[in-house]
Amino acid sequence: MNKAVKRNLYIMIKNYFFNIVFLILSVPLWGITSNNIGGMTLTIPIMTYTSISIIEQYEELYNYDCILNSLPISRYDIVKSKFKSIFIIYLINTVLTLVTELGYSMLGVKEFIPANMYILGISLSFLLSMIYGAGAVFIICKFGYGKLKTFGIILMLIIMSTLSIPLYILHNGNYILQASAIIIILGAAVYFILQKYTIKIYYEKEF
Repeated sequence: MNKAVKRNLYIMIKNYFFNIVFLILSVPLWGITSNNIGGMTLTIPIMTYTSISIIEQYEELYNYDCILNSLPISRYDIVKSKFKSIFIIYLINTVLTLVTELGYSMLGVKEFIPANMYILGISLSFLLSMIYGAGAVFIICKFGYGKLKTFGIILMLIIMSTLSIPLYILHNGNYILQASAIIIILGAAVYFILQKYTIKIYYEKEF
C-alpha cells in the first residue's frame, strides 16, 4: 500500500506546476471575497481535486488498476492507498497555501487573516477537499473516469452558489471554533463513508 501511495505522490509532484501557478496567482485575489476566507476555502479543494484528477487520469491511461489487481495485494489495500493519498495531498496543499498566504501578508500584498477565521477557512477547505477528493475517487470507481468532469463542474457550481451562506452566518460570530470543529467532523465522516462504499464497489468490479 505504501508503494502505491508513494507512486501517487510522485505523479502529483511531477504534474504540480499548474497548482503552483494557480496558488501564486489566486492568493493575492483572496481579498475580493469575505475576509479572505472564501479564497482559502476554494483554493485548497481545487488544488486537491486537480491532483487527484491527474493521478486517476494516469491510472486510467495506463490501466493501472488492472496491473495492481494482478499483484499480490488486496483490493481493500488498493482503495485504502487511494484515500490515504487524498489526505496526504490535502495536507501538502494546505501547508503550501498557508505558507504562500503568510508570505504575501508579510510583504503587505494582502491583509493578515484573524486566527479564528483562519481556523474556519481550514475547516471548510478540509470538508470541501474531502468531498472533492474522496468524491472523485468514488465517482471513478462507480461510473468511470469519463464522469469525473461532470461531477467536478456540478459540484463547483453548487459550492460557488452556497459558500457565502456559512461565511455570512459565521462571520464575526461567537461560535466560530465550535462550528469549525463540527465542519471538520463532517469532513472526516464524508472521507470514511465514501471510503467504505468505494471499497464495496471496488470489490465488485471486474478487471
